[in-house]
Amino acid sequence: MEECARYSGADLAALAREASLIALMEQKESNSLAPPLVCQRHFIAAVAKVPLPILYCLNNTPERIERMSHG
Repeated sequence: MEECARYSGADLAALAREASLIALMEQKESNSLAPPLVCQRHFIAAVAKVPLPILYCLNNTPERIERMSHG
């Protein structure tokens, strides 16, 4: 995912944790007994929730960050 190009290892770990939590909540809401699977849609949803890395923010203007985060 191009959105994650400047994420550090810690940022990626936070993203993976958030994606797994989203998958768990989805699985819980469906009342399924199958183990949850983390898919691309969970990572896409997690990108919207995990804050941008601080170095990424320092190297860009607020307007540029807004344009990049909304496509």
